[in-house]
Amino acid sequence: NRFSPEKLTQICNEYRITIATFPPSILRILPSDVNLPDLRVLIVAGEAPDNSILEKWNKKVKQLYNAYGPSEATVCTTIYLYDGTKPSTTIGRPIDNLEVYILDKNFELVPIGVPGEIYIGGVGLAKGYLNQDHLTEKSFIIVELECSNTFNGKKIKNRSKKVRLYKTGDLAKYNFDANIEYLGRIDYQIKLHGHRIEPGEIEALINLQPKIKESLVIEREIGYNQKQLVAYLVAKNKGIAESEKYQLYEKIRDNLKKQLPNFMIPNRFLLMENFPLTANNKIDRKALPSPSEVYHSTQDDERNESPKDLVEFELIKIWKNLLKINDVSIFDNFFTIGGDSISAMFLTLEIRKIFNQTIHISDFFKDPTIYKLSQLIRENISKKLTTKDLVYKKCLLPIQTKGNKAPLFLVHPSLGLAVPYLALSDCFIGRPLYGISNPFFAQDRNFLSIDEMASFYIESIRLVQSVGPYYLGGWSFGGIVALEMSRQLQAFGEQVEITFLIDSYYIVDAQEIEQEIESDQIYGIINKQKINQFGKNDDFKCEISRNLKLLQTYKIKTYKGRVVLLKARDVNKYDIEEDIFNNFFNIINPAPEICSIPGTHQNLLKPPNVRELALKIQYFLNHSKFSLILKKSKNISKEEKLLLYATAINDQYMVEKIIAYFKEKINLNIEDYLGRTPLSLAVSNKNRIIEDILKKHGATKN
Repeated sequence: NRFSPEKLTQICNEYRITIATFPPSILRILPSDVNLPDLRVLIVAGEAPDNSILEKWNKKVKQLYNAYGPSEATVCTTIYLYDGTKPSTTIGRPIDNLEVYILDKNFELVPIGVPGEIYIGGVGLAKGYLNQDHLTEKSFIIVELECSNTFNGKKIKNRSKKVRLYKTGDLAKYNFDANIEYLGRIDYQIKLHGHRIEPGEIEALINLQPKIKESLVIEREIGYNQKQLVAYLVAKNKGIAESEKYQLYEKIRDNLKKQLPNFMIPNRFLLMENFPLTANNKIDRKALPSPSEVYHSTQDDERNESPKDLVEFELIKIWKNLLKINDVSIFDNFFTIGGDSISAMFLTLEIRKIFNQTIHISDFFKDPTIYKLSQLIRENISKKLTTKDLVYKKCLLPIQTKGNKAPLFLVHPSLGLAVPYLALSDCFIGRPLYGISNPFFAQDRNFLSIDEMASFYIESIRLVQSVGPYYLGGWSFGGIVALEMSRQLQAFGEQVEITFLIDSYYIVDAQEIEQEIESDQIYGIINKQKINQFGKNDDFKCEISRNLKLLQTYKIKTYKGRVVLLKARDVNKYDIEEDIFNNFFNIINPAPEICSIPGTHQNLLKPPNVRELALKIQYFLNHSKFSLILKKSKNISKEEKLLLYATAINDQYMVEKIIAYFKEKINLNIEDYLGRTPLSLAVSNKNRIIEDILKKHGATKN
């Protein structure tokens, strides 16, 4: 645990550390809000940092240095006081008693601004490598350098000197301000997490495998800006089966572990037919594919096991995102499918964000699988929360936790679970998004009324957001519950900014609807949403039935607040199509803003409709000014305001529906705006509609 971000922060604060040297890989895993009040000087070394790391820490300490140097020159050779004016590749000037020369292939000094190889000399230079004379002779060389002295711009003396230098293999150039800019490696040596790795050494051992013709080990960036070793393989015989492929990866990994330290074991393996070549018949490293294939430690029957609960589902999602892979089993070993100690640190950070739980890295190392990790999280939650809090917490499904705005909470449909909202995770940005599930799903116990359900869910969302303003919503049945939550929150004196009804209906006769929906329709909905992995079909059928029974006894109350009805354009046998406001028009004051979404009631949350749904939700979240202006305009009728809402967002479908529905009350000549065919309202008529309505009341467009 001494390598965990929490422990490192604790040590720095406990001993009041004022000066520290950290590699970028360690700085990346520290939380963005880390507080190290005593740290005055930070030296970044060990590997090349990126600009974001330096910019972030330059704001936290008084002095930030970017240092460069190999072990052969006693670790530190050059140093640069970072001030934000130069890129992260600037490594400064040599420290005292060390000299840096940038030479070409002929050991000649290169001009300023011209790239060359870094050679290091001075009293800090090592004597050589212990018991490796051949390597010492190759890396530590004697070079005769031509030097000249100038006075008033005139060369007055030429002299040469012999110096003992270390050949670094690093490419750099001198800038005109005498600072050195690091440009990368000349050869293919890799420096990873502070370790220097010769890929040729790994390749030589891989090539000893009887089935391998040739191999190539390179460094690749895999998620979260983390670099890993990837081994590309070409087999002697073509047509290796998928099952044999993973067995081969396992055998190679086991053999390498016997001969190499852990930091030299490739994280990923990828078998190819042939390596891509350049015009000069050399391996084209830039054309190598992304390493999407990984070795899995689990058997096929284990891989097919679905997540048992939302904890395992969220962990699978984290692992896929962290390791950039598409297939994860709850029994996969984190370190054999591409993970390493650095990505494990990021894993613990994500767990803390989503579950508010701290997992010690040493506990994770003992059994690095989702199966064991989910057990640890459940145990921690049980210890930390009371029984009542535990049930409240069980309701919440974190779908998207990034963003500094107030979260949007979406209540489950009649299915009982919020998992259909997971489809919004990839297209909903900038604001946290939580789903609310029924904690008693597939249990004998259930809520006695929608009022009780709404009250319970309010306590759940208060674990995330204690005070308003609140943003609520729900699809279908969930919209009814969300509306009741909004009403109760208002009664408590809380502010509810907006409530979304995603194709929700206030069903007057729920019993009749329940009788119409046959069991095969219920199964169809379940399969369309792809949520049968979370429960049995009979469980979902039971949940739908008892939620509709709650709806039968529910007496909806009048609500005063901003409500947006997102209505499916395509209706089918089970949609209520005679009322375009789904029976909410006289219940909500002011009348709900209404907009249409392509698709049917069942597939609104499926691609491509879900992307349009997400865009519309975010539009209404971010654009409230027009609604506030119309809310204050008392002379304009509710019907006319609805038409203005639909016109403002270019919703041609709803404009036609509203004009037809309120033909007499709006008192506009439909033929002036509509052509011969339905939905032919041109966007160019948008201003005319707005102006004509406002003109009736003596108002101007401004």
